[in-house]
Amino acid sequence: MNRLSRSLGTPLRRSFNGGGRAPRREFIAFVVVSQAPVALADWLGSAFLDPPARSWLMFAVQALVFVPLPALMVRRLHDMGLSGRWSWLLLPLAIRYFTVALLGLLDGETLRAPAEWMLSWVEWLLYLPAFALYMALLAGPARNAAVRFGPNPRPDATDPAPGVAEPAPDA
Repeated sequence: MNRLSRSLGTPLRRSFNGGGRAPRREFIAFVVVSQAPVALADWLGSAFLDPPARSWLMFAVQALVFVPLPALMVRRLHDMGLSGRWSWLLLPLAIRYFTVALLGLLDGETLRAPAEWMLSWVEWLLYLPAFALYMALLAGPARNAAVRFGPNPRPDATDPAPGVAEPAPDA
């Protein structure tokens, strides 16, 4: 239980810190558990709020859940030994989503539909690379040794001293 609470608390504590590394467990735990506030807001909003207020509530909750994600993605990429710059692939999709959603909230379909049509190329251009990056973040193996982004964050890891190569596997 302590390991799970650490995996959930770290992304929140380090929401604006992209330094260091994040193990796969931390990323998956955040992705799964972060959907609970969204589901709860949807359920409460549909039960107690009128449609416009529910839409605003959902937008606010989704924006709040998104806040720790960029730093977590960068730390997860670091754990895989990659630069955090790869996370820039997901930024245009996030901007497009929140822009279109906000336009829909502010003016209904009058502004949303043309903006969605004009920005549809972003999805076509970046969806496959972004999906591949997201799957790599979820399932990609970590580097067991210390990398330039920091030591291995796993408590059971045995890193060699800095500058020492990992031992070759037995044949």
